[in-house]
Amino acid sequence: LWSPDASQIGFSGAPIQDEVRSPLTLYVYYLDDERLQVVHMNDRQLGPILTGMPHYPIWSPDSKHLAFMAGASEGLTLFLVNPRTETEAEVLLRTAPLYASWSADSKHIIVHGGVEHFMVDIDETTTVRELVPHDARYRVPAWWPLGQRLTFVTREGAGPRQLYLADISGEQRVVGDQLLGDVAFLWSPDGQSLAVSEGIGSFFFQNIRLFDADGVPKQIAIDDRVMAFVWSPDSTKLAYVTMTDEQGTFRWNLLYADDGDTRELLDFTPSDDQITLLAFFDQFAYSHSPWSPDSKALVFAGTLPGSSVTISHALRQHSQVFVLDVGPSSSVEPIADGVLAVWSPR
Repeated sequence: LWSPDASQIGFSGAPIQDEVRSPLTLYVYYLDDERLQVVHMNDRQLGPILTGMPHYPIWSPDSKHLAFMAGASEGLTLFLVNPRTETEAEVLLRTAPLYASWSADSKHIIVHGGVEHFMVDIDETTTVRELVPHDARYRVPAWWPLGQRLTFVTREGAGPRQLYLADISGEQRVVGDQLLGDVAFLWSPDGQSLAVSEGIGSFFFQNIRLFDADGVPKQIAIDDRVMAFVWSPDSTKLAYVTMTDEQGTFRWNLLYADDGDTRELLDFTPSDDQITLLAFFDQFAYSHSPWSPDSKALVFAGTLPGSSVTISHALRQHSQVFVLDVGPSSSVEPIADGVLAVWSPR
């Protein structure tokens, strides 16, 4: 996982020493001095938090702090560390499931843990306080990229579940209608559009709607069975993944934010690790974006129709990494064998 300033890479491993596999370990590699540092080591008996994912790290926007989720004997745990200081990682929360996002100024983390919400304040000392909102039927709360405004799901008293925009000061407003199912949402990087999708179960959503920075609906929407979506860095395009009529085959699509036009790009069968990123896209969008920094290409892992469209585990072992040019004359190129890939942020 690249840090936002592209100076550090966080990764997990389990090295073998004297023919004995070490516990799962989280590292940070510094590109400037080519130095490798151990950030956290699991207890030996503890496995990954997800299949193929030993830890989940998420850098602060200023690249100074690394928040990460790891298994612990006490349960799933959210840690915080400043790797440059080489101090021990600090325990923030222990609950499950855990989802989190950083504020743009790197001073706060909003956490959705279980049904509860928590605010982590990063200063000379780190404090964790519980917030009033409670809800279980969504994953990741979001910070508005341009200021101290939160987006989350909750209900007031016995009222309906709603999506809210709330300022740190406490002022809040409702976005859209009451929610009947699960929901996922992501802000465009420029803070001008909020993409919202309501769920229909089993990691699929029935639509995508766009709202402006004040929660007012835009006349742009997608009515399709969507698995994932993610904004381009320049905020002009929303890449989204849908199912095709062929079992196990997915499709990359584009939504253009200025006029609402859509475009089909490419059918593919994702690798197991790629499916994990798609299934939890509203969390991984903050750390593992498929978009190139110039917003001209997508990267993904899997197979293409014609080579193999089966979803069997054996054939997924031959997964390749592809770069998909989303320009007017789109093209796709395999660049390596592999099951997962992400761009550097610069």
